[in-house]
Amino acid sequence: MQETMGRIFNFSGIYTSYSISSGSRSLKIEPYLIAPSESGNYVEVGHNNAYGVTHWGTALMNGFNHLYLMFNENPSPQLSLFYICLKLPMYDRPPFLRGLYLCFDYNYNPVARRILFVKHSDSVARDEFLKLKGELKALEALDEKEKMYYDYTCQAEDIIRMCNIPSPRMTEEDLIVEKKIFSL
Repeated sequence: MQETMGRIFNFSGIYTSYSISSGSRSLKIEPYLIAPSESGNYVEVGHNNAYGVTHWGTALMNGFNHLYLMFNENPSPQLSLFYICLKLPMYDRPPFLRGLYLCFDYNYNPVARRILFVKHSDSVARDEFLKLKGELKALEALDEKEKMYYDYTCQAEDIIRMCNIPSPRMTEEDLIVEKKIFSL
């Protein structure tokens, strides 16, 4: 936990996540908060889901490669974890993070899907984060950028694996390159 606290500042802030909905072919758009806790002892993460529920959890780093965000979907004592494994780029203050969202479906079968975090703000203010709401958007309602995120996260033929594209700029074009590499 202490090592994670020392490294989290490059990744702290409010993000907007994009992934496929479990219940439809819609793009799930949800805000996340990654911030040092007020006590400074651990990393606090928040998630405002598309159904109006806020979850709070914690984060751990695996060296400099991965950031794990962990939440309990249900109130205690039931434990129904969902977590996100984000592949960390060798890049200070990246504009987006990519990873896997792992949870249980409605029948408690494990599900893994691609998720993309796009930096919304460097702010770590809880009140600012809590004003943001998650939503589901159908394909026909998406703007051009959201369509790109949909293509990256929501295709049925996606193989859940990732690679780091060496890029001096780290732009959305890197997402297209990554998908092309895996479709060969």
